Amino acid sequence: MKWTPERNLDMMLGSVDQIAGARRVILDDGSERGVRAVDVRPAGGIHALVLSDRGLDIGPASHAGWPLHWQSTCEARHPTFFDGQNWLDNFHGGLMVTCGMQNVGPESEEDGKVFGLHGRVSNTPATDVSVQIEMSSGSPSAVVVSGRVRETAVYGDDLTLDRTLRFAVGQPEISLTDVVTNSGHHPAVMMLLYHFNIGYPIVSPNSRLEIPNSKVTGFEEAVGREEEFNRFTNPSDKLEDLVYEHRVERSSQQVARLFNPTHTPTGGIGIDIKYNPSQLGQLWQWRMLSKGMYLIGIEPANCGIRGRTIEHANGTVDVLEPGDTRTFDLLIEAFTGSVDPLDNKRC
Repeated sequence: MKWTPERNLDMMLGSVDQIAGARRVILDDGSERGVRAVDVRPAGGIHALVLSDRGLDIGPASHAGWPLHWQSTCEARHPTFFDGQNWLDNFHGGLMVTCGMQNVGPESEEDGKVFGLHGRVSNTPATDVSVQIEMSSGSPSAVVVSGRVRETAVYGDDLTLDRTLRFAVGQPEISLTDVVTNSGHHPAVMMLLYHFNIGYPIVSPNSRLEIPNSKVTGFEEAVGREEEFNRFTNPSDKLEDLVYEHRVERSSQQVARLFNPTHTPTGGIGIDIKYNPSQLGQLWQWRMLSKGMYLIGIEPANCGIRGRTIEHANGTVDVLEPGDTRTFDLLIEAFTGSVDPLDNKRC
């Protein structure tokens, strides 16, 4: 239910931070030391740590006091630990990790240049980071965090990503808008994948995954195991990841819903990832239900995941001419309590 501010709300508050809080912080322990972040605390909304020094990705996030994300043992390491190759050593999890902008998938080599696993953007510090409180009719309606991430090199491509994250007050949702621009003088390959990492308590043996109007195709080891895409189990001793592609209609909006209807403290908890398939034409799912690696990855993308060299050769990447831009809009909504199932008709 959407929150409606009381009349004269401003007279009840000493500061708008009371219900629309945002504080710039610097992490100060272990390999996270020195990482700039924004601690966002909207009342009735999603509490999250936006990692300014990690591509403005969304780190730990919670709703109603319960985590929405999966967290790895790697911590949100400072980007100085990243050499362009050890992406998994720096994969902290959190609610959303951005993959790209010049490679998604395994390491690739093209024209004598090596592009590491899932690219560099998540390990690149943002500039011009801004934190603002959005007001509506005299009341705070959202905390807005924005900034720019630039992926460039001498003799290389020059891509800029302008990101805006809007954390609503009074309702558990985050809207994300990214604008990617080829700021260079030559055509540039641009690959982008949004790696949402959903963990306990949303992911449990009793959870459900619904992606309406989609056709499921297994990728690599998951070929022939398509019926397992929405099958949840207890944590397994076997370290097994299965990847699926969900082919959806090019409608104005697509949703992936993941929820646990049996979470007793909340009466059920879940998350919707909504995106526009005309902007992000492919939807990937990472199923990982092993001990310590117990999560589901929901991954809208504008590309395939076989790596830059293969995808470029197959024509499954976007190539931006100088000055070209691409806009990507996503909406993350958390919820508690019982929910009506989505229309889950399959093609």
